[in-house]
Amino acid sequence: MTSYPPALIHIFQQTGRLSPEETAHLLTFWKQHFTLKRNEFLITPDRREQYMYFVISGTQRLYCVDANGEEATIGFAYTDTLTGSYPSLITGKPANIYIQALSDCELIGILWQDFERLSIEIPNVERCRRILAEATLMGRLQREIEMLTLSPAQRYEQFMQRSAHLFQLVPQKHIASYLGMTPETLSRIRKR
Repeated sequence: MTSYPPALIHIFQQTGRLSPEETAHLLTFWKQHFTLKRNEFLITPDRREQYMYFVISGTQRLYCVDANGEEATIGFAYTDTLTGSYPSLITGKPANIYIQALSDCELIGILWQDFERLSIEIPNVERCRRILAEATLMGRLQREIEMLTLSPAQRYEQFMQRSAHLFQLVPQKHIASYLGMTPETLSRIRKR
């Protein structure tokens, strides 16, 4: 088990309360390694996703494109976090998102069908899967509430409380997009 990232082991043992034996069994399925160079895509809307990923190193942005070709950043993945196209994994169809490397990245992945099968075989894996999905849903709901009810300055403040470290990893224009404002507005708010 020592060859796997400690943060990945922690996710399963803490979130799912997996025993060391259950964790060791689950980790044997995290066997596909991926590397991305800066600006390469992990996921594009034209393909059906098959893997859930863990970011060993690097930073990525998740975004979609509207009918006018404008990009809207919907999230970020970075070292020691899970990433992937959850909508594609659940529906079995391509999802309308991109995941692009903002730096060189190393990831490890598990086939979604293996993770689903393990969720049936090991109740604690199912528990972990449910808790991770619930946490993602709660985070998305909180972000949607903030986007609908807070001013740009208040959204910036909330972002700084939760994720200030991303200013060291992500270009400001992508953070502005994530916060639903122009880069110029974000610059003015930061100067205050």
